[in-house]
Amino acid sequence: MLRVIAVHQNFFRHQPANRYPVSNMALRFLIKTITPVERMTASLGFSRSCAGVKTAPPGTSGALPERPKKPASGYVQFVTDTIPRLRQQMPDAKSSEMMTKASALWKDLDMATKKRYNDAYSANKEKWLADMARFEASLSAQTRDQLMMAERKARDERRESRERRQRKRQMNERQKPRKPANAFMLYIQDRQATRGDRSQKDFIVDMAKEWANKPESERAPYVKRYTEAKEQYQKALVAWEGQMIKEGRADLVRAGSQPVIDTDEVPKSRR
Repeated sequence: MLRVIAVHQNFFRHQPANRYPVSNMALRFLIKTITPVERMTASLGFSRSCAGVKTAPPGTSGALPERPKKPASGYVQFVTDTIPRLRQQMPDAKSSEMMTKASALWKDLDMATKKRYNDAYSANKEKWLADMARFEASLSAQTRDQLMMAERKARDERRESRERRQRKRQMNERQKPRKPANAFMLYIQDRQATRGDRSQKDFIVDMAKEWANKPESERAPYVKRYTEAKEQYQKALVAWEGQMIKEGRADLVRAGSQPVIDTDEVPKSRR
Protein backbone atom coordinates (compact mmCIF):
# COMPACT_ATOMS: atom_id res chain seq x y z
CA MET A 1 0.00 0.00 0.00
CA LEU A 2 2.79 2.43 0.90
CA ARG A 3 4.53 1.66 -2.37
CA VAL A 4 1.35 2.59 -4.24
CA ILE A 5 1.12 5.92 -2.46
CA ALA A 6 4.79 6.57 -3.15
CA VAL A 7 4.17 5.99 -6.86
CA HIS A 8 1.51 8.70 -6.86
CA GLN A 9 3.56 11.14 -4.85
CA ASN A 10 6.68 10.66 -6.98
CA PHE A 11 4.69 10.91 -10.20
CA PHE A 12 3.11 14.25 -9.34
CA ARG A 13 6.25 15.64 -7.75
CA HIS A 14 7.84 15.72 -11.19
CA GLN A 15 4.86 17.17 -13.05
CA PRO A 16 4.70 20.80 -14.22
CA ALA A 17 3.33 23.24 -11.70
CA ASN A 18 0.20 23.90 -13.76
CA ARG A 19 -0.94 20.28 -13.49
CA TYR A 20 -3.63 19.23 -11.03
CA PRO A 21 -2.14 17.19 -8.16
CA VAL A 22 -3.73 14.12 -6.65
CA SER A 23 -5.27 15.20 -3.37
CA ASN A 24 -5.19 13.44 -0.02
CA MET A 25 -8.79 12.41 -0.69
CA ALA A 26 -7.64 10.50 -3.76
CA LEU A 27 -4.96 8.74 -1.74
CA ARG A 28 -7.52 7.84 0.95
CA PHE A 29 -9.75 6.41 -1.76
CA LEU A 30 -6.83 4.32 -3.02
CA ILE A 31 -6.05 3.04 0.47
CA LYS A 32 -9.65 2.04 1.09
CA THR A 33 -9.84 0.11 -2.16
CA ILE A 34 -6.72 -1.99 -1.63
CA THR A 35 -6.34 -2.29 2.14
CA PRO A 36 -7.45 -5.64 3.64
CA VAL A 37 -10.45 -5.42 5.91
CA GLU A 38 -8.85 -7.28 8.79
CA ARG A 39 -6.66 -5.07 10.96
CA MET A 40 -8.17 -5.49 14.41
CA THR A 41 -5.90 -8.23 15.74
CA ALA A 42 -2.93 -5.92 15.33
CA SER A 43 -4.36 -3.72 18.07
CA LEU A 44 -4.34 -6.67 20.46
CA GLY A 45 -0.64 -7.38 20.20
CA PHE A 46 2.44 -5.55 21.38
CA SER A 47 4.48 -5.08 18.24
CA ARG A 48 7.07 -2.88 19.93
CA SER A 49 7.78 -2.49 23.61
CA CYS A 50 5.00 -2.76 26.15
CA ALA A 51 5.00 1.04 26.37
CA GLY A 52 4.73 1.57 22.62
CA VAL A 53 7.97 3.52 22.41
CA LYS A 54 9.60 3.64 18.99
CA THR A 55 13.29 2.93 19.51
CA ALA A 56 16.17 3.51 17.15
CA PRO A 57 18.18 0.55 15.82
CA PRO A 58 20.79 -0.72 18.31
CA GLY A 59 24.10 1.05 18.05
CA THR A 60 22.72 4.21 16.47
CA SER A 61 23.12 7.61 18.05
CA GLY A 62 20.44 8.38 20.61
CA ALA A 63 19.07 4.84 20.63
CA LEU A 64 17.01 3.88 23.67
CA PRO A 65 16.91 0.31 24.96
CA GLU A 66 13.66 -1.51 24.32
CA ARG A 67 11.75 -2.97 27.22
CA PRO A 68 11.07 -6.71 27.16
CA LYS A 69 7.93 -7.43 25.19
CA LYS A 70 4.91 -8.05 27.39
CA PRO A 71 3.31 -11.42 26.59
CA ALA A 72 -0.19 -11.64 25.20
CA SER A 73 -2.87 -12.96 27.55
CA GLY A 74 -4.43 -16.35 26.98
CA TYR A 75 -7.48 -14.73 25.43
CA VAL A 76 -5.45 -12.51 23.09
CA GLN A 77 -3.30 -15.44 21.99
CA PHE A 78 -6.41 -17.51 21.29
CA VAL A 79 -7.88 -14.71 19.18
CA THR A 80 -4.59 -14.34 17.31
CA ASP A 81 -4.59 -18.07 16.55
CA THR A 82 -8.28 -18.10 15.60
CA ILE A 83 -8.60 -15.06 13.33
CA PRO A 84 -6.72 -16.60 10.33
CA ARG A 85 -9.07 -19.59 10.38
CA LEU A 86 -12.13 -17.33 10.66
CA ARG A 87 -10.85 -15.24 7.77
CA GLN A 88 -10.94 -18.34 5.58
CA GLN A 89 -14.38 -19.34 6.81
CA MET A 90 -15.80 -15.79 6.67
CA PRO A 91 -13.99 -14.03 3.80
CA ASP A 92 -16.62 -11.31 3.49
CA ALA A 93 -17.02 -10.65 7.22
CA LYS A 94 -15.98 -7.38 8.83
CA SER A 95 -13.22 -7.27 11.41
CA SER A 96 -15.73 -6.56 14.17
CA GLU A 97 -17.77 -9.61 13.17
CA MET A 98 -14.73 -11.87 13.27
CA MET A 99 -13.71 -10.48 16.64
CA THR A 100 -17.20 -11.10 18.00
CA LYS A 101 -17.08 -14.66 16.67
CA ALA A 102 -13.62 -15.25 18.16
CA SER A 103 -14.78 -13.92 21.52
CA ALA A 104 -17.78 -16.26 21.48
CA LEU A 105 -15.52 -19.20 20.64
CA TRP A 106 -13.29 -18.34 23.59
CA LYS A 107 -16.31 -18.16 25.88
CA ASP A 108 -17.46 -21.63 24.77
CA LEU A 109 -13.95 -23.11 24.71
CA ASP A 110 -13.49 -26.28 26.74
CA MET A 111 -11.75 -25.78 30.06
CA ALA A 112 -8.74 -27.92 29.16
CA THR A 113 -7.87 -25.85 26.08
CA LYS A 114 -8.56 -22.59 27.87
CA LYS A 115 -6.32 -23.70 30.74
CA ARG A 116 -3.55 -24.48 28.28
CA TYR A 117 -3.68 -20.93 26.93
CA ASN A 118 -3.82 -19.38 30.40
CA ASP A 119 -0.99 -21.58 31.72
CA ALA A 120 1.18 -20.58 28.78
CA TYR A 121 0.47 -16.92 29.55
CA SER A 122 1.33 -17.40 33.24
CA ALA A 123 4.66 -19.00 32.33
CA ASN A 124 5.45 -16.26 29.82
CA LYS A 125 4.47 -13.61 32.34
CA GLU A 126 6.85 -15.00 34.95
CA LYS A 127 9.68 -14.92 32.43
CA TRP A 128 8.73 -11.40 31.39
CA LEU A 129 8.76 -10.16 34.99
CA ALA A 130 12.24 -11.61 35.46
CA ASP A 131 13.41 -10.01 32.21
CA MET A 132 11.91 -6.68 33.30
CA ALA A 133 13.75 -6.81 36.61
CA ARG A 134 17.06 -7.39 34.84
CA PHE A 135 16.25 -4.66 32.33
CA GLU A 136 15.46 -2.08 35.04
CA ALA A 137 18.66 -2.96 36.90
CA SER A 138 20.72 -2.38 33.75
CA LEU A 139 19.47 1.17 33.16
CA SER A 140 21.46 4.23 34.15
CA ALA A 141 19.62 7.12 35.75
CA GLN A 142 19.91 9.18 32.56
CA THR A 143 18.66 6.38 30.31
CA ARG A 144 15.77 5.66 32.70
CA ASP A 145 14.70 9.32 32.57
CA GLN A 146 14.94 9.40 28.78
CA LEU A 147 12.94 6.20 28.48
CA MET A 148 10.25 7.51 30.84
CA MET A 149 9.95 10.70 28.80
CA ALA A 150 9.66 8.69 25.58
CA GLU A 151 7.02 6.45 27.11
CA ARG A 152 5.07 9.45 28.36
CA LYS A 153 5.16 10.98 24.90
CA ALA A 154 3.98 7.69 23.37
CA ARG A 155 1.08 7.50 25.84
CA ASP A 156 0.09 11.10 25.04
CA GLU A 157 0.16 10.35 21.32
CA ARG A 158 -2.00 7.26 21.78
CA ARG A 159 -4.48 9.21 23.89
CA GLU A 160 -4.68 11.99 21.30
CA SER A 161 -5.19 9.38 18.58
CA ARG A 162 -8.04 7.78 20.53
CA GLU A 163 -9.64 11.17 21.09
CA ARG A 164 -9.43 11.98 17.38
CA ARG A 165 -11.03 8.65 16.47
CA GLN A 166 -13.77 9.15 19.04
CA ARG A 167 -14.44 12.68 17.79
CA LYS A 168 -14.62 11.47 14.21
CA ARG A 169 -16.99 8.66 15.19
CA GLN A 170 -19.25 11.13 17.01
CA MET A 171 -19.33 13.43 13.99
CA ASN A 172 -20.24 10.52 11.72
CA GLU A 173 -22.99 9.42 14.10
CA ARG A 174 -24.40 12.94 13.91
CA GLN A 175 -24.28 12.82 10.12
CA LYS A 176 -21.68 15.46 9.49
CA PRO A 177 -21.66 16.38 5.77
CA ARG A 178 -18.90 14.64 3.86
CA LYS A 179 -16.44 16.46 1.66
CA PRO A 180 -17.19 15.95 -2.03
CA ALA A 181 -14.87 14.10 -4.36
CA ASN A 182 -12.49 16.44 -6.13
CA ALA A 183 -12.19 16.78 -9.90
CA PHE A 184 -9.63 14.00 -10.23
CA MET A 185 -11.70 11.63 -8.12
CA LEU A 186 -14.78 12.35 -10.26
CA TYR A 187 -12.72 11.52 -13.33
CA ILE A 188 -11.64 8.20 -11.80
CA GLN A 189 -15.24 7.33 -10.95
CA ASP A 190 -16.30 7.98 -14.55
CA ARG A 191 -13.46 5.82 -15.86
CA GLN A 192 -13.99 2.80 -13.58
CA ALA A 193 -15.71 0.91 -16.39
CA THR A 194 -12.45 1.00 -18.39
CA ARG A 195 -10.37 -0.65 -15.66
CA GLY A 196 -10.64 -4.12 -17.16
CA ASP A 197 -8.11 -6.61 -15.81
CA ARG A 198 -5.74 -3.96 -14.49
CA SER A 199 -4.96 -3.95 -10.79
CA GLN A 200 -6.24 -1.03 -8.78
CA LYS A 201 -2.66 0.22 -8.47
CA ASP A 202 -2.03 0.17 -12.23
CA PHE A 203 -5.43 1.66 -12.94
CA ILE A 204 -4.88 4.61 -10.59
CA VAL A 205 -1.42 5.28 -12.02
CA ASP A 206 -2.80 5.22 -15.58
CA MET A 207 -5.64 7.56 -14.62
CA ALA A 208 -3.18 9.93 -12.97
CA LYS A 209 -1.13 10.10 -16.17
CA GLU A 210 -4.25 10.68 -18.26
CA TRP A 211 -5.46 13.41 -15.93
CA ALA A 212 -2.09 15.17 -15.82
CA ASN A 213 -1.93 15.32 -19.63
CA LYS A 214 -5.52 16.39 -20.28
CA PRO A 215 -6.08 19.92 -21.61
CA GLU A 216 -7.97 22.45 -19.51
CA SER A 217 -11.06 22.10 -21.70
CA GLU A 218 -11.45 18.40 -20.86
CA ARG A 219 -10.79 18.92 -17.16
CA ALA A 220 -13.18 21.85 -16.90
CA PRO A 221 -16.43 19.77 -16.59
CA TYR A 222 -14.98 17.84 -13.66
CA VAL A 223 -13.70 21.01 -12.02
CA LYS A 224 -17.15 22.56 -12.43
CA ARG A 225 -18.87 19.53 -10.87
CA TYR A 226 -16.47 19.64 -7.95
CA THR A 227 -16.89 23.39 -7.46
CA GLU A 228 -20.67 23.10 -7.37
CA ALA A 229 -20.53 20.14 -4.97
CA LYS A 230 -18.07 22.01 -2.77
CA GLU A 231 -20.38 25.01 -2.50
CA GLN A 232 -23.26 22.76 -1.46
CA TYR A 233 -21.01 20.99 1.04
CA GLN A 234 -19.91 24.26 2.63
CA LYS A 235 -23.51 25.39 3.06
CA ALA A 236 -24.52 22.05 4.55
CA LEU A 237 -21.50 22.13 6.87
CA VAL A 238 -22.36 25.58 8.20
CA ALA A 239 -25.93 24.45 8.87
CA TRP A 240 -24.70 21.26 10.59
CA GLU A 241 -22.27 23.18 12.79
CA GLY A 242 -25.02 25.56 13.79
CA GLN A 243 -27.15 22.61 14.85
CA MET A 244 -24.27 21.11 16.83
CA ILE A 245 -23.78 24.40 18.69
CA LYS A 246 -27.49 24.47 19.56
CA GLU A 247 -27.21 20.91 20.91
CA GLY A 248 -24.28 21.87 23.10
CA ARG A 249 -21.67 20.04 21.01
CA ALA A 250 -19.56 22.99 19.96
CA ASP A 251 -16.53 20.75 20.48
CA LEU A 252 -17.41 19.00 17.20
CA VAL A 253 -17.27 22.11 15.02
CA ARG A 254 -14.32 23.90 13.49
CA ALA A 255 -12.40 26.36 15.66
CA GLY A 256 -13.54 29.29 13.51
CA SER A 257 -17.16 28.28 14.00
CA GLN A 258 -17.04 28.27 17.81
CA PRO A 259 -19.62 30.61 19.38
CA VAL A 260 -18.31 33.89 20.79
CA ILE A 261 -19.20 34.36 24.45
CA ASP A 262 -19.85 37.90 25.66
CA THR A 263 -18.12 38.08 29.05
CA ASP A 264 -20.40 40.96 30.11
CA GLU A 265 -23.33 38.52 30.02
CA VAL A 266 -21.54 35.78 31.98
CA PRO A 267 -22.03 35.89 35.77
CA LYS A 268 -18.82 36.61 37.68
CA SER A 269 -19.13 33.28 39.49
CA ARG A 270 -18.74 31.44 36.16
CA ARG A 271 -15.77 33.44 34.89
